[in-house]
Amino acid sequence: MEPNPAAIAWYVEDALCLATSVVVAVVGVIKPQPFATISADEVTNYLSDRFLNEADLWRVQVRSLRALEKAVSDAQNGGNAATKAINISLYAFLAGLGFSVSALGTLILELI
Repeated sequence: MEPNPAAIAWYVEDALCLATSVVVAVVGVIKPQPFATISADEVTNYLSDRFLNEADLWRVQVRSLRALEKAVSDAQNGGNAATKAINISLYAFLAGLGFSVSALGTLILELI
C-alpha cells in the first residue's frame, strides 16, 4: 500500500503546528523579562538621612512614584507578552490537533 500524499501533508502540517506551539510557549513565557526598574539600593537610599532630612520631601515622593509607575508598567508589559505567547501557542496547538484529525480521517477513508 502506497502512502497517501494528502495524509503525509496533514502530518507535516501537524508536526509544524505542534512544534510551533511548543517553541512559542517555551520562548514566549520563559524568556527573561525586566521585573523591576528600581533597585533595592535605591529604596534603601530613601531611608537615609539625606532623604529624610530633605526640606522638600515631596521630591522624594515624586521620585518614588515615578519608579513605582515604571515597575508596575514593566510588570504589566511582561504579563501581556506572556499572555500573547500563550494564546499563539494555543492556536498553533489547536491547528496541529485539527491537522491530526484530518490526517486520521484521510487514513480511515483509505481503509474503507
